[in-house]
Amino acid sequence: MDAYFEHVNITSEASKIRTSTMHLSDTSMDNRRKNVPPKVDNNRNKGKFVINRGSDMRGNNRN
Repeated sequence: MDAYFEHVNITSEASKIRTSTMHLSDTSMDNRRKNVPPKVDNNRNKGKFVINRGSDMRGNNRN
């Protein structure tokens, strides 16, 4: 991060902290989106085969 701060010419410590915080929160949100499985409503889909991907949409609903 220090090389980035020098390149962008950020000198104040408060700006460095704010920029670092924004970068880390964006990175953590990206990782969370990748690792969270899709939500399934258990009451509505109880006893049914749930299609998670668009490529599975071939009418394969099983009870």
